[in-house]
Amino acid sequence: MLPAGFTRMPIWRRWFGRRAERFAAKYLRRQGCRILGRNVDDRLGEIDLLALDGQTIVVVEQNFAAATALASRAYILNNGHIVYDGTVPDLRAAPDVMTRYLGI
Repeated sequence: MLPAGFTRMPIWRRWFGRRAERFAAKYLRRQGCRILGRNVDDRLGEIDLLALDGQTIVVVEQNFAAATALASRAYILNNGHIVYDGTVPDLRAAPDVMTRYLGI
């Protein structure tokens, strides 16, 4: 049994995850989005970042299955650049993109 507040995730992974979330929030704010929440609990699990762009809700999530269950479109960012912009079914049909950027 683990003590309260202890997690098995290594410290460096938590640090990297928080850093990536901060980077994503900063990017979205520069694009004119309003950040609605971070680490939001949902019935599907925890969503890393929620933002609002006009009437569009932007979901930032590391878990591919959770993100694609919520979304109709997908964008993949690599080093601050959009490397994929399309529908979720088209992304699933592009194994080269999924392998290269998502490790799937």
